[in-house]
Amino acid sequence: MFNNLKLYSKRKRLSICYLNQNSSYLTFFLIGPLGKSKYKIAKKGISILNLNPLQLFFTKEMLKSFLSVLKHKIIGVTRGYYISLILRGLGYRFKKKKLTSLLRLKLGFKHFYLYKFPTFAQFFVIKYKLLIFLNEKEILSRIVNEIRRLRIPDPYKGKGVRYKNEPLILKPGKQR
Repeated sequence: MFNNLKLYSKRKRLSICYLNQNSSYLTFFLIGPLGKSKYKIAKKGISILNLNPLQLFFTKEMLKSFLSVLKHKIIGVTRGYYISLILRGLGYRFKKKKLTSLLRLKLGFKHFYLYKFPTFAQFFVIKYKLLIFLNEKEILSRIVNEIRRLRIPDPYKGKGVRYKNEPLILKPGKQR
């Protein structure tokens, strides 16, 4: 019944294919203008043959989670996600290595860091700003957290790597 279900949007920008090649997984393929995405769900322990296949995989608790992940995947293959990071501090620099997916970070230490981006990630460096663009929200947030963890903003002076719209709350210094 659901073996090769294909759903297309009205503007033909997105197609969702449901394939059930393996009986223990439910697999969705999303194809959009920015690329492809695959989402796999493990089957829970029900094996009643006359039920709708979607009922085998979802409980009421899992349905909201599944719909949220599917929504993020759809947005990813149609529009994509981006996050902008800003450096604040004397001598802090972002530098992109030419013709590679390497980013050189100078963060106020004696040494510098080299961060290798995945091949499907796009990033742009403009002075103290770094713009990262991806179609997978989970991978994007992981990359941003890894870069940000190298130099978390200082609570007293505000130096470090921070999000573009992140509010800067400084602690007061020593009172004399």
